[in-house]
Amino acid sequence: MRFLLLIACAVRFIGSQAEETITEAGNDLENIRFSPDGLYLVSGGDDGSLRVYSTRNYSVIATRNFTSVIEGMAFSPDQQWLAAGDYAFKLKIFNISDGFSEHKELSDHTDSVEAIAFSPDSRWMASGGGDHDLIIYDTTDAAFKKHLTIGAVHTSTIEAVAFSPDGDHLATACWDDAVRIFDVVLNFKLIATLNRHTDDAESVAYSPDGQWLVSGSSDDTAIVWEVARNYKFTKSLSGHTGRVEGLGFSPSGEVLATGGRIGKIQTWDVKDNFSRIRSFDGHSTITSLDFHPLGDLMASGAATTIKLWSCGSTTAKNVKVWGTPVTCSNIVCPDPRVIASDLCNTSSAMLSGAISTAASGLSLSSVNCTVNLCEDLVPGENPVSCDARTDLNRTAQCRFTVEASPVCDEFDYWGAGCTAWSSCNCTKCTRCSDGLVPIEQCDNRAKDTNCADVASPTLVCPNSIDTASICTSPSPPSFTSLLQAQDSSGKNLSVSCSATTCQNLPLGTTHIQCTTTSANGRQAACTINVTTSAACGVDEYWGQRCTRWSGCSCQPCATCAVNERRVGGCRNDLDAECLDVTPPGLTALVSKSNASDVCSNAGQLLSSVVVSAEAGAAVVCAPATCGELGTGPNKVVCTATDVVKLSTVVELQLDGSEGCDASSYWPSTACNSWNGCACQPCQSCGPGFSDIGGCQGTEDRKCEDVTPPVLTCPRDSDASQRCAQDSSTMFSSMVSAVDGSINVTDITCSPASCSQVSANTSVSVMCRAVDTAGLVDLCDFAIFLQLSPSNDRDLSDSEGSTSSSSGGSSLLWIIVIAVLGILLILVALCCIRDRRRHEREAAALASIKSKDTFANPSYNPNKSQSSTYEQPREVSPRQQVPPQVPTAARPRSTSTANMPDFDEVYDNVGDEPAVIAPASGGTPASSLVEDGPLYDSAADTPQGYLQVQGTDAMPKSMQVVELDNYNDGGDDLYDAIA
Repeated sequence: MRFLLLIACAVRFIGSQAEETITEAGNDLENIRFSPDGLYLVSGGDDGSLRVYSTRNYSVIATRNFTSVIEGMAFSPDQQWLAAGDYAFKLKIFNISDGFSEHKELSDHTDSVEAIAFSPDSRWMASGGGDHDLIIYDTTDAAFKKHLTIGAVHTSTIEAVAFSPDGDHLATACWDDAVRIFDVVLNFKLIATLNRHTDDAESVAYSPDGQWLVSGSSDDTAIVWEVARNYKFTKSLSGHTGRVEGLGFSPSGEVLATGGRIGKIQTWDVKDNFSRIRSFDGHSTITSLDFHPLGDLMASGAATTIKLWSCGSTTAKNVKVWGTPVTCSNIVCPDPRVIASDLCNTSSAMLSGAISTAASGLSLSSVNCTVNLCEDLVPGENPVSCDARTDLNRTAQCRFTVEASPVCDEFDYWGAGCTAWSSCNCTKCTRCSDGLVPIEQCDNRAKDTNCADVASPTLVCPNSIDTASICTSPSPPSFTSLLQAQDSSGKNLSVSCSATTCQNLPLGTTHIQCTTTSANGRQAACTINVTTSAACGVDEYWGQRCTRWSGCSCQPCATCAVNERRVGGCRNDLDAECLDVTPPGLTALVSKSNASDVCSNAGQLLSSVVVSAEAGAAVVCAPATCGELGTGPNKVVCTATDVVKLSTVVELQLDGSEGCDASSYWPSTACNSWNGCACQPCQSCGPGFSDIGGCQGTEDRKCEDVTPPVLTCPRDSDASQRCAQDSSTMFSSMVSAVDGSINVTDITCSPASCSQVSANTSVSVMCRAVDTAGLVDLCDFAIFLQLSPSNDRDLSDSEGSTSSSSGGSSLLWIIVIAVLGILLILVALCCIRDRRRHEREAAALASIKSKDTFANPSYNPNKSQSSTYEQPREVSPRQQVPPQVPTAARPRSTSTANMPDFDEVYDNVGDEPAVIAPASGGTPASSLVEDGPLYDSAADTPQGYLQVQGTDAMPKSMQVVELDNYNDGGDDLYDAIA
């Protein structure tokens, strides 16, 4: 039987055209390979393109480009890698699961890569090429680390490599005519060299069971080597007319296919000592052969075409191998005759389930049968034809006959529950006995004869039903359970009624019709009267404790009074519900009044003092409390609501306190918006005071004193004289300060008293006055103490006592000495004043430098302004009192034209003299000193320019304003020297 299968496969290889042909234009194919799972076919050739085909429809799904001819190719058995090498010495590794993406490029060969193979466990990858090197790579390293290079063994190009199925041996075919065997376990040690070929060894392959090694050569032969006997030469397969490059075993190991350069493919029976089965034309030249892993397809490649060969033939019959009917497409058809019950367990079962596949991993993609479902089978024999296709696009046609239940004659049937696919047998139909008639005939299939009598059934109905007892029970019975129906044989029959339960029964009396039907089609009927409570009118109800099942009659509902209306009830067991519709009474206690007459505190509710409502009514006013009232007239709206939400509204007016404007306020802190306060004007801030807020609510206007006090110091001579008279005199008693009309008593001076001044010493006294608002004024004066006249008199007395004898001449000397003393005193006073002035000027100059003399950096000497610079004291120039100098030192002038070209001008700071340049022009002095601010009592218009020397030794210009010390409109310049 096995031989018949081989013959059938060989017939297809020999006699018919290829199942499918793939053309790669412009490419001379060198190698083709199926993937281990059979899902892909790859090809490579001289155009440098590696093409990946899907074996479902043989369309290209990926292309990977090389720079030269692709020769060697191999899939790893674990289906993870595809390796391919080219004539440009490159070996590339592609990741199958990642869409054949390039994983690694290896450049270890120095010539073309001709052959590649993976070990069965995918651990090792071997490659050989034109550089005569056999290189072993370790695939457990993701970088495909090179494990070993065997370079001194082969003397020519390595054309083919193959691992044994157990992974122990590696065979190579070399153009030095030899086939070499390497022991993998011994780290790829060379263990045999097979030298039977007389020309280049071109190809090498192990049988799937590892028993045989076959090598092809350019000597037109393929040699079989027995592996178990140390690769003993077994047989030379001749008949090729060209080198044998294509070589491959079928997956079952039963067929060997070889291809020669002249294009013929030969098949050999492995089990029959490699006897030739047949040869057939494939291509013009054969370069590669490979079997599909399922064994039903072989691919051959040469020139620009790939041909796919199916091992089945359109003329081949189905044959049995090991008791299993198979075809070479691996589609298994059922036996020619099939019992329907063996295929069908339900009416919806499909007959295509009888067809399966013989190969593991192969599945059916489609099966189309002339009869699809078991329910479509007819009695007797059903011819069925099915066209089946696998997911690898293999097809087969299965023809078989399904034997269904037989066709019965008119007096037979299959039996109850039988169908055409149940495979039942025919039995006799039932015959009706006497007194019965067939009311349903036997139908020759699953239905037997139905016999029945012809008498009418009996149906007993109650005259009426007590709904009060039946319908109010927890589980009311159906009306049909209260009836009894039987046929003539006493068999109980079912009853149907127009209403079966109490639910949804209308009010009043209902007539329920009930019927029953016997097996012979005869009927009986009766009527049940069911009475419920009456249907009442609009103004009627049943009365209390009545239900729809109580059978109650209707009675009138209660009538509502004139001031009432019906708000519910008057239906079923509810009487009418009446409700009073008169709104509650609400009276305003005042129509217009002052809020202070009714309000005693801010939280007092207005609803409790302005309105009165009838008992039970809720009253709400808006505003609600006295505190919410505003000034002036207030509209108050109060609403009373009774229990039925009827309302009464009244409005009234309450006048609050007078509303004050921005210039008035309520004079008492007890005033608020509702207690009737009147407004009064706010106070006005007098001269020298500033408005700082207030004048709102109960607060009067607030005024703040903004005028500093005026502090007046004595003249220097007056002060000196008082100190001379009494050394304990306090300097604060010599000055006076007023704040408007109020004397200021907070006055301090430094030094504080005359006792702190030494004799014959000039001292500057600085006094400071502070008013109640904290405003300050300053003034200063000078003190000079000389020897007192009493001392001079003591001296004269002593001289008189010692010279009493001088007489009149002594008196003359006394007068002379007194005059000289007065002159000396005057000279000393002048010197002391000059020294004091210099000291004051030096101190003021230091103060001015530390403060920046001019507080206004934008000062412009050509622009009229007054006092734009900063004073060195805490007082504005407008509030200063000019120092008291002797009247003789006050030259009067009414215009700047009367000013001398150079004159000393009084300097408020007291430093060195400045120089006045007349308004009419003039030449200023060449040597000037820095000056401080000039006192200007009138703060009027400029009259000339005052030039002072700056700290940078460059002249500055400053406008000189009119100095009106007497406030008489004149221009008073102070000349300290006069």
